[in-house]
Amino acid sequence: MRGALTLLAWCTMLPCTETSETTVFTSSGLTSALDNYAVSRIVLSSGTYNLIAELSIYRSVILEAAVAGSVTLKAQASSSSPRRVLMIDLGSPSGFVQLIGLNITGGYVNPTSAWRPSDQRDEARRGYGGGVFVGQGTVTISSCNISGNSGGYVRAHAQKCPSPR
Repeated sequence: MRGALTLLAWCTMLPCTETSETTVFTSSGLTSALDNYAVSRIVLSSGTYNLIAELSIYRSVILEAAVAGSVTLKAQASSSSPRRVLMIDLGSPSGFVQLIGLNITGGYVNPTSAWRPSDQRDEARRGYGGGVFVGQGTVTISSCNISGNSGGYVRAHAQKCPSPR
């Protein structure tokens, strides 16, 4: 009976009653799957996903590598073409995103060039999170490697984190 209770609790975290899964093979396929609100789980086939724009997530979803560690999300950003890899902002604390088995790299944001006085309350424009920026929502990052990104600040507010063993 314990497994049934666990499944029930998991299903209530997602906005839909059944899980729709899709597998993607390209950056454009990933972007399309993120735009499709009927898809709640996106499995990324092995490879490097060279991004031409920041991946924006505004809904509850699971992004999972088909084989942990075999998928790289690469922003290909620079000072002349700044962007982070992932922007996650679910608009409410009840939203839920899971990132599983991904390598997240190549993001670049610079707060001195991106920040303007009118943007004081908008942290996303101030240069936080070269790899991943989380505005609002619950995000679980499991077996991921976030490295090779540049940002003006590293800032995290964590709740209910398990202690390292």
